[in-house]
Amino acid sequence: MRFFYLLLSCCFIFKQQAAVSSNDITENGFLYQADNSGQLTWTIYTSSPWPIPTGKNWKFEYDIAGTNQIDAFEVLIGQIANNFIYFEIGGVRTKPLFIADNGSLHIESNFIHDIILDDCSLIELNGPTLSGSASIAEVELNFCYFERITLRNSPDFHPCCVVIVRVPDIGNYSSYSISFFSCIFVNIQAGNTDDPTFHMTSSSDYAPVMITYSEYPAVQTSQCNCNIRFEETRFISTHGSHTGAIDIRGEIGSVIIYRTTFSKTIAEDGVIYTPDAVYGNCVYASGSDDVMRMTSEFIYLCRSDSDAPKIAVQSSLDFGAFDNLIPDYKSTLVVSEMGSDSIGTGSELNPLRTINTAVTVSNPKKASFVEKIADQNEYPITVIIKAGLYIEHRIKVFSERMTLKGEGVDITRLRNDISDSFNPSVLLSIEPDNVGCKLDIIDLTFEQVFAGPSVKDSLFITQYGEVNLQRCSFKQVNPSNKHESSFIQINNKDAVLNNVIFTDGNFNSETTAIEIVPGGGLKLDSCNFTDIIGSAVIRAVLSDTFTDLILRDCKFQNCQSNPSSQPNIPSGSTIVISSSYSSNFLNQKIQSFLKSP
Repeated sequence: MRFFYLLLSCCFIFKQQAAVSSNDITENGFLYQADNSGQLTWTIYTSSPWPIPTGKNWKFEYDIAGTNQIDAFEVLIGQIANNFIYFEIGGVRTKPLFIADNGSLHIESNFIHDIILDDCSLIELNGPTLSGSASIAEVELNFCYFERITLRNSPDFHPCCVVIVRVPDIGNYSSYSISFFSCIFVNIQAGNTDDPTFHMTSSSDYAPVMITYSEYPAVQTSQCNCNIRFEETRFISTHGSHTGAIDIRGEIGSVIIYRTTFSKTIAEDGVIYTPDAVYGNCVYASGSDDVMRMTSEFIYLCRSDSDAPKIAVQSSLDFGAFDNLIPDYKSTLVVSEMGSDSIGTGSELNPLRTINTAVTVSNPKKASFVEKIADQNEYPITVIIKAGLYIEHRIKVFSERMTLKGEGVDITRLRNDISDSFNPSVLLSIEPDNVGCKLDIIDLTFEQVFAGPSVKDSLFITQYGEVNLQRCSFKQVNPSNKHESSFIQINNKDAVLNNVIFTDGNFNSETTAIEIVPGGGLKLDSCNFTDIIGSAVIRAVLSDTFTDLILRDCKFQNCQSNPSSQPNIPSGSTIVISSSYSSNFLNQKIQSFLKSP
């Protein structure tokens, strides 16, 4: 997944497109593509139909003289659409971007943004349509990022959504599952705010995600049994009609909402007081089984700072009766070996079991996304980690202000979980949209477990923001193996290590203990390196303005640096510094200052 992070980090420069009037609606335009590495060079895509979008940047510019018509990307059964960017300029989309009529779709690691929808949804999942009960259907949306999508105009009972799921009768399949894993919905608007005559009714159907039965809005006659799961998904400043996030209509099977967060999600029916409308700012459900699905069996480890009611059930007149299923965020969370992720609340008396859970249910609010000035205040979060050993899946930091605090070096210990199917070598990283993050880590020991000879992602990856480590240590659990992944990879300019100990590190001749990649910078103060073997102890490629490598009062003891067999990899010294500047060297010298204790 490292490639996806790099892909996203370079694509937030696009600005929101100007408002588009109904007179500008056209199905014609130009479809452009560009490689997603290096400088973008756009070329017109001329073939038909639209291809699988994998590995490229795509944009559609509406123009009545255009040679393309808006269409859907074609993703066949067994294919994965991944690592792509798509956005639109100057028009309104009236057809879905992705359609799955066979119950099979796999989209992963993408950024879709700046799209206006009229009377359609962005992704339409219609489920299996084959007769018989032998069909096994599966839809996966993993690491998908949707930003600045406008659900503009749609008649009553015509859903207009980012994702709509229409579940068919069980006679068409033996099993049907849909997974939303680590997806992000940000700045989703509902309604045509540019039209003074526009108004919502109790029959308006706008939602970031809607799940319903195939014959909706007619009365349900089908029997559905679909398994739908939201996990580690985030809704930030999203809008809809009955709900600002997840809309469930009818008896469609099981919907599990797990470790999902809602930040300032808004049901417009509550803002404009639509007559006879029932609304919940996070979740809305209707159908004969709507009350039954409002239990901790289906909604758990979720958090929100959205206004009440967070959950609405059409058959219940008691607004907010189920809001306890999505409690408010906490500013302090406690993690203990004796805690529980299933019943723990994160308090001192009832702690959580894993750091991963504590970080996931923390407030992901991004100041640049929320709409009210009052909501743009910083929300610092402290995770207190009690003594013990914590073997963790990749801990992904969403929150903008976070402190991880243990009880001391070799007392509170963290290890990467090599059973993690996505990133077995990574223990901690900052998410790609968290560019303004300020992360403090205090009194912790990081233990690196060998994840295999071909695994290269670092134990700790600092992509963005400001990172400050104090009184921490890094070491390897099995130093007899030559590791191919570093302790730390520095991608951001503002990383500081203070009183950090590195010991017992055995790396191969291409790998270092600390890797500073282009764009990264690091300050080390009173750090000790002992028994480190590898290509170098610290390798820095300084390639950007104001990126520095500063060492003060640091010690290197019994460290061995081996020359790399690869000629393009700087190696063979304790500290290796190089530059990728290609312009005037006289103005961009690397200055070295060595100060002994």
